[in-house]
This record gives sequence, C-alpha cells and structure tokens, in this order.
Amino acid sequence: IDSRPLTVVIFSKDRPLQLDSTLASLLLYCSDPERMQVSVLYATSSAYQKGLYQQLRIAYPGVAFRREQRFRQDVLTLVAQTRLVAFVVDDTLFVRGVSVQTVVEELQADDLAIGFSLRLGTNTSYCYTVDAPQELPEFVTKRPGVLAYRWSGASYDFGYPFELSSSVYRTADIDPMLRGMSFDSTNTMEAGLAARAAVSGLRRPELLCFERSVAFCIPANLVQTVAKNRAGTRPDESADVLATAFERGGRLDLGRYDDFPNNSCHQEVPL
Repeated sequence: IDSRPLTVVIFSKDRPLQLDSTLASLLLYCSDPERMQVSVLYATSSAYQKGLYQQLRIAYPGVAFRREQRFRQDVLTLVAQTRLVAFVVDDTLFVRGVSVQTVVEELQADDLAIGFSLRLGTNTSYCYTVDAPQELPEFVTKRPGVLAYRWSGASYDFGYPFELSSSVYRTADIDPMLRGMSFDSTNTMEAGLAARAAVSGLRRPELLCFERSVAFCIPANLVQTVAKNRAGTRPDESADVLATAFERGGRLDLGRYDDFPNNSCHQEVPL
C-alpha cells in the first residue's frame, strides 16, 4: 500500500478494443505508473468475448484481471486493498498527463475534498448526458494545474461528485458507504453513491480536479440494459463490430487523441 497507494479499478464488459484503449492510454499518460495497481473487473457474455479478454491478459501482464463473480463482493475486495481507489470505465480515454503522486498529495492535504476528478476541468463546459451547457464553478487554485471547487449546487457534472468513469476517492470514505448499501452493477453502485453524496458533502464539500481534464469517455455504444444512457449509434462502432476489429488486430490510434480538446466528460468522437 505504501509503494502503490492507488488502485485503479476498471469496469469492463464485452469491450476488449475499448478496454485496450483505456489501459494503453492510462499507462501512456501516467508519469508514475509504478505508484498504482491497475485491476480490471470484467464480465463477458460469450466464450468468444472471454477469449478476447484472455488476449488482453497476455498483452498487459502488469494488470490484474478479475472475472466478475459476485459484483458487490468483487468491488469490496478490490477497494479494501488500497489507500486510494480510482474508478474507471472501459470507454474512458486518457489524453493528457496525470501524476499519481500529485493526486495522492492533494487528497492527503485537503480534508475538505471528497475526491479528485480526472474528467472535470475548465474545459468541460458541456454536459453530454443532458445535452446542455454547464456553468463552470468558482475554482480555487491549490497548486499549478490543480483546482478545487465546492460541488454542492454546482451545474450538472460539476455537482455530481460520486461517479465511476474516472475519479479518485479515499478508501476510508468509500468503503463504509459501499458496505452499507446494496448494488449489483456499476449503474446501481453509482446510483447508491450518488444518493449518499449530500451527507458526505457536509464534511467534504470540495472536489479537486486538474485545470484541464485528463480523461473523457467516448460513449460509442451500450453493453448494458440497466439504464438507457445516451450513447452513439453508429453501426460500425457497435460492441460486436469493435470486438471483431480487435480480434483482427485493430487498435485505437492514441496519437490521434493526444491533448484532445474535449469540452465534455463524455463526447462522441469517431474511433
């Protein structure tokens, strides 16, 4: 725990090509990957998909792959093994530099911070999920490139501190909440955490972020039926088509997204 204070838990289902992009971009843009343990909690709906994830296991020997058995217990086990936990989903793409040490130091120094968002920044002026502009909060500079703001009452994404796409939290805060609620998927897990945000805000009213977000989601497709989230509908970017592309050796060209000028936490961008 002292040498790797952060565990990155990546949730994935039937998206080997997109997961590969998440892993590759995280390892590309993280300046101190030795300070984190990356764990993938994944589910597959077929033997075909299972085989593709086996390819990823081979491609990323330093990443711990855990096949989902009982979702809630799997999450609790992963969270309990670390001081800080980052939740990430498999359509997340990292596009700018991120330092684990910076995140760790800022969360240690700021008792008022509920977490450290990697998806928010002064550039995220649009909320994809509701298709509307969002007002930037009043930021305070904590150190060059790192900001803090009061999230309660903030606009859309800025007022949603508990989320699973790319945010870091203290295990001491998150673990008791998870153990006190019932959930069986990422959707119900996030909903349960969001319902507890108001109480947490009394003690930790701030959220940290980089001046420009270092990650965003490309919602090319849906692989779950729990929530009808907004997502792309291009036939050539369906989960099945992308799985076939991955099997044939197709990978995302990360260089095309370097320092990408996203204006939202979620943004439809051609793959």
